[in-house]
Amino acid sequence: MDRRITYSNPFSGNIKNTIIARGIPKDFATVMTVLYLTTKLGMANKVTSDLERLLGRKPRTFRQFAQDHVSCWQR
Repeated sequence: MDRRITYSNPFSGNIKNTIIARGIPKDFATVMTVLYLTTKLGMANKVTSDLERLLGRKPRTFRQFAQDHVSCWQR
């Protein structure tokens, strides 16, 4: 696989306006902004066992997810 995925680190003050400018509705842009800032500020870095409890099994890794759905990552 030779597909390049890049992450841009947008200025926090502009993120909502950038999202709205891309055509995302204002309310949803607000939700996306809060999720982005929560992650950027490290408020979402706690690992819990909640998902395992809900699923009744161990969650898979991102690597396993990507391998299971490799066709989604290919052009």
